[in-house]
Amino acid sequence: MDQTALIDVELDRGHLPAALVVRISGELDFGTTPKVLSVIEGEPPAGSSMIVDLSEVGFCDSSALGVLILVQQATETVGGRTFLAGAQRQVSSALRVTSLDQLFVMCADVDAALHEIRTA
Repeated sequence: MDQTALIDVELDRGHLPAALVVRISGELDFGTTPKVLSVIEGEPPAGSSMIVDLSEVGFCDSSALGVLILVQQATETVGGRTFLAGAQRQVSSALRVTSLDQLFVMCADVDAALHEIRTA
C-alpha cells in the first residue's frame, strides 16, 4: 500500500507575503514524511516564516519530528521563523517530551500564528 495516500499536504501563500502555511492532514510518520518533504522542497522564500498547521494530524513519529526540525532549519536560514499551529494531544506530547516545543513558536491555530507574524 502506498503510504503517501494516507496524508494530504497543501501549501497556502494567500495570508501574508511573508508567511507560508503548510496544512498537513493524516498521520505523519516514516511512510508519509517523504510527501511532506517533496511539497515543501525549495520553500520558504527569503525572509518568510512558515506556519505548519498540525490541527488535522493525529499521530507523528520520530521521523516526523525530524522533518519539522528540517523545516525549522530551512526557515531560520532564510531569516524566518517556524510556527506550529493546532498541534493535537499526541503530537503536542511528542513535541513536549522531546523539548522540541522550545524550538518552535507554538500557536493554538493558524490565525494565532498569523497574528504573531503581523505583530512581530
